[in-house]
This record gives sequence, C-alpha cells and structure tokens, in this order.
Amino acid sequence: MVAVLAAVAGGFAVARADSGVERRVQVLDDLPLHVVRPPGAAGPLPGVVVVHGFGGSARLMYGFADTLARRGYVVVLPDLTGHGGNTRRLPDSAPSREAVVDRDVAAAVDHLRGLSEVDTSAVTLLGHSMGAAAVVRYATANGDRVRATVAVSM
Repeated sequence: MVAVLAAVAGGFAVARADSGVERRVQVLDDLPLHVVRPPGAAGPLPGVVVVHGFGGSARLMYGFADTLARRGYVVVLPDLTGHGGNTRRLPDSAPSREAVVDRDVAAAVDHLRGLSEVDTSAVTLLGHSMGAAAVVRYATANGDRVRATVAVSM
C-alpha cells in the first residue's frame, strides 16, 4: 500500500513538473541554452545562470530553474561543451577544458543579459561542482556584470 501511494505521489509530481514555468531551448553557436521563465514574463525580472557540474546537463539542474522561475526569475541553463545536448567535444587538458567551459558560461550570461525581460542589474550565477568553479571564475573577472554568485559543492 505504501509503495502504491508513493508511486501515485511520484506520478503526480512528474505530471506537475512543468506547471508554472515556460521552457524553450535555443542553440547559439552550437551551445544549447535552456531558458526557463515565469509564464508571460514581462520584466524587468532578475535573472540567473545555472551551470551544471562535470558529467551533468542543463536538465539535471531543472529543479533549481523551476523553483527560481516560479518565484519570478528568468533562468538560463547551458549544456556545457561535451555535456547534455552539446555535441562539441570537451578538451582533455585541464587549462583548455576550463577555457571552453568559461566561454560557455560567458555566452550564457550574455544571452541572459540580452533577454528583454531581464533586469541586467540583477544577474546571479549559480553553479554546481565544475560549474561552481566556472561561475566563481566568471564573477571574479566580470564582477560588474553579476550581482551575486552561488557555488554549490565547489
């Protein structure tokens, strides 16, 4: 009986997963960008770039994006090179890998800041693991473009 109730509750949660948010995926220069926003977003709204960790993907970070979008944020999640729907190959050497990831994060920030409904003075970066290191590097070099940075499991 407990298993049946858990399965029903899980099915209900999955069915509601996309309620209260709008999603679209854009590919810019081979970089898939998932955009999640509140329905009918008009702005100016705060924006967040959410960056996954090594071996992750934008879809794995939808929980963060959905929660933020339901609270009035516009969220951009990149599929970093070599991950998720990104077909480009991630370089083997650490310095080259960091440079490619940093380029992807910069492109995601530029895209978010270019959305008409986003308040460019209210941009936050959130990263997990490899993504945490990348958002910290970006914020350190571009502090004037970011209001806050959150690093999870750096």
